[in-house]
Amino acid sequence: MELLTLKIPLAFIESKLGRPSWQEILFGLENQLIDPNAAVQLAEQCIDSADQPPEVVELAIAEPGEAVLEGVRSLAQSDDRDPETTSQLWLYLA
Repeated sequence: MELLTLKIPLAFIESKLGRPSWQEILFGLENQLIDPNAAVQLAEQCIDSADQPPEVVELAIAEPGEAVLEGVRSLAQSDDRDPETTSQLWLYLA
């Protein structure tokens, strides 16, 4: 039996919720709800803002197929959102 996977595009997420947090991106990556390229796209958008951490710059220049989970995990550590709220948000998006 083949399992159907869902990959929610970053543009759809932003149209419904605005810019997602790194914790929300991490949840989406860990639960295979988004493509890793969504983290790269978000980093590219954030790079225009002043004083970004080095992890954002590294993500923004990542090549397709390059591992991004550790960089996102590092960025998500500074986010203090409630994990229950994050999971409910993804349930809404799905």
